[in-house]
Amino acid sequence: MTNRLVSLLNTCGAACKERGIGLLWHHHDFEFEEMPGAGGRTMMDILIEETDPATVGFEADLYWAVVGGHDPAAFLERIAGRAKAVHMKDVGTVITERGIPEDLPAGSGTLEWSRLIAVAEAAGAEWFIAEQDNPNMDDPIGDVRSAWTYLSGLAG
Repeated sequence: MTNRLVSLLNTCGAACKERGIGLLWHHHDFEFEEMPGAGGRTMMDILIEETDPATVGFEADLYWAVVGGHDPAAFLERIAGRAKAVHMKDVGTVITERGIPEDLPAGSGTLEWSRLIAVAEAAGAEWFIAEQDNPNMDDPIGDVRSAWTYLSGLAG
């Protein structure tokens, strides 16, 4: 399956580039798990190593990189030049019923955003997207406001 995915991404990435469109792969945590029969490699390793850097980029989700067991700064550095977009949701300290940390508005958790933004910019990030998979359903706009206030403050 992975060979088919790599081939499909390379084909679609080339077709997108011909049309002036970029193709980005958005990952979650499962891409960081070792794949059976892949010699200890993960799906993310394979995607990074076997897709065409000229046509396939990445939409780095720093929360999911952490949940997948990786340092988000090191991950950004690994995909430098291909990290065109960065998802900015924070990692909480409360573990959810799914066994993973809660996701929070940027600035409300444990990630060092000023450092990560600098690393992302050095890696070529062009888009920074504040998001949450699981917002506070009692006040989702409050979550948006919280992320906006925090991130705006970093921008100076």
